[in-house]
Amino acid sequence: MTNSERKALILNALRSKNYRSAFEAINEFQWEISSLEAIPFGLRNEPIRIAEDIADGVITCEESLTRLIDFLEAVPD
Repeated sequence: MTNSERKALILNALRSKNYRSAFEAINEFQWEISSLEAIPFGLRNEPIRIAEDIADGVITCEESLTRLIDFLEAVPD
């Protein structure tokens, strides 16, 4: 599966399912996310940061989903 296919799979699921937070999506798609290639260096740990920010109450669940989508869109095809 290519980066483009992985990204499309995750983004389609994010847009079609009602996740309460990015943490649920990260759990469901952890293999696909970890298999993405050519992630810019500064974004490599973004899914972990998102999960930590949710757990710490720094961001809302809605913000976490937005950040996850932004992360996925920043990964090159």
